[in-house]
Amino acid sequence: MRRTIVLLILGACLFLGCAYFNTFYNAKKQFGEAEKAYQDNPPEMEISGSQRELYEQAIKKASKILVFYPNSKYVDDALFLMGKAYFRMEEFGKSRRKFEELLVNYPKSKFRFEAGYLLGTIHYYLDEPNKARDALMAVIESKQKNSWADDARYTLGEMAFWNEQYRQALEEYSRLPEDYPKSELRAEAFFKIGESRFKLGQYQEALTAYQEARRYQFSARQAYQIELRIGECYQKLGRFQEALETFNGLARSDRYVDSLPEIQLRVSEVYYLMGHSTRAIERYEDIVRQNEKTKEAAWAYYQLGQIFMEDLSDLEKAKDYFDKSKSEAPTSEAAQLASLRRSQIQKLEEYRLKAATSDSTHLAEAYFSLGELYLLDLNRPDSALVYYQKVLAQNPGSKYAPRSQYAAAWITEISLGDSLAGHHIYEELIERYPFSESAHTARRRLGRPALKDTSDQGAAQRFRQAEELLLRGGDVAGALAGYESIRTDFPESPYVPKAECAIAWTLEHVLGQRDSALVIFQRLAQLYPNSECGLLAQKKIAPPAPPVVPDTASAAETDSVSTDAGTGQIEEEPQIEDPEIQEKGAEPEDDEDEPRRRRPRQPQTDEDAGEE
Repeated sequence: MRRTIVLLILGACLFLGCAYFNTFYNAKKQFGEAEKAYQDNPPEMEISGSQRELYEQAIKKASKILVFYPNSKYVDDALFLMGKAYFRMEEFGKSRRKFEELLVNYPKSKFRFEAGYLLGTIHYYLDEPNKARDALMAVIESKQKNSWADDARYTLGEMAFWNEQYRQALEEYSRLPEDYPKSELRAEAFFKIGESRFKLGQYQEALTAYQEARRYQFSARQAYQIELRIGECYQKLGRFQEALETFNGLARSDRYVDSLPEIQLRVSEVYYLMGHSTRAIERYEDIVRQNEKTKEAAWAYYQLGQIFMEDLSDLEKAKDYFDKSKSEAPTSEAAQLASLRRSQIQKLEEYRLKAATSDSTHLAEAYFSLGELYLLDLNRPDSALVYYQKVLAQNPGSKYAPRSQYAAAWITEISLGDSLAGHHIYEELIERYPFSESAHTARRRLGRPALKDTSDQGAAQRFRQAEELLLRGGDVAGALAGYESIRTDFPESPYVPKAECAIAWTLEHVLGQRDSALVIFQRLAQLYPNSECGLLAQKKIAPPAPPVVPDTASAAETDSVSTDAGTGQIEEEPQIEDPEIQEKGAEPEDDEDEPRRRRPRQPQTDEDAGEE
């Protein structure tokens, strides 16, 4: 009897042991099948439905280990398997929890380094860069050597690169071949060193890195990218013959036959940069004929439009090519750029027509618009300078003159590289238009302190700008800021009470802030009691008049009844004389047909779900 009991107990133990081993074995098997299929996928391809099903089955079986066999030696295996399966399915919240559970409860697990690396990657995907760096550095700085430290270093480089922190990325990538000379990621690191230096405009150093990467074994696609970059570096460095040889070498290779249209575009561009425009045009036309309705044909048409627009000044032909680019591949980047260029040509034609037909009043605006178009849209600073100089020569008193002179100074200093001449133009601007915004900007560019203007000219200009914002633009906040700046920048100017009165009127009638307006009126009444603004303020803050007992007799003798402020009469906006007019002794004209001021328009004002 005792022997029978012992055998039963041994049988149960063997059964339970086999049960949890078989459970984990099946989980691991399904996970392995999913991983094999995953490794065969292209990098950008998502997992298939069948792969997802295998991962989910593996998670279900592994979770049984945690529930039914919590003391099993396979618990950390199960946690890691579940975390990695969730990672592959991009369920990062669940994946993170499993890896954290593994690292906290099993700090010596054989999976701790890969789990730490994947945890750092998850934190990066979840936009938690500080946690990502901490997790990855824990793998890198571990006293125990591990096979995931180089992956962690490379991922730190990737994080910086994709955040456009190219100097930081360069530092991280450069550490990898130095610290891990036998790493399988050395080749990738040299390529990404080249990419980082290329982004930083360090083309000679980038070329060296790409040439080093070229020594390693890459897939056909990666090898093509390296050779393409080498050709681009030669092109950026002005070594056009070497660039041409590199691109032609790619074109002759059977390995890259699928990329031949793109290579031909590169060859055509180099011919153009070498000054062989006719040959470049022929090459682009060949690309169009051989690759109809492709993005490469759209690029070829776009480049043809550029040549005819910029070099040959044939705008009609350029428009035709830009239109063809849009029709070849409407959603391509080339088509979008072609559409932009087409609209720029249309603007150019409109501005030229306006300049040819405008009177002297509007000619400055037309010339200034042409200058802006050439400088900002067409990247033709030399042409822009011509039109800015026309503004200064033909209409130096227009509001476009200060801005034109500043633009001329900037082009001379930056685009033409003549700092001395550029600074001289800034000096002339400050002298000719001392109170303009352009002059203030020129002072800052020359490192000079801002102008302390005590005259009324600056205050008058500031007041008119604020009025323009309020009455025509409806920019209440901008107008209030302008009025307020008069009090701070021109404290002795007669425009100060005028500005304060305008602030009070705006607060009361536009923003409905009567109490705030009343505070300003009280200050005006106290500081400027005899001025027009002060008298108006006194009227505004006066207590309401007592009710009047109707006198029918006197009422019959009068044609009208005059009322005081506060008795219900509709108030008009205060009329404040311009101090400049008062000083000249001129009386303001009373035009019954003109409204005194229009009231401006009121401004319109993961976590993942539960886990298995």
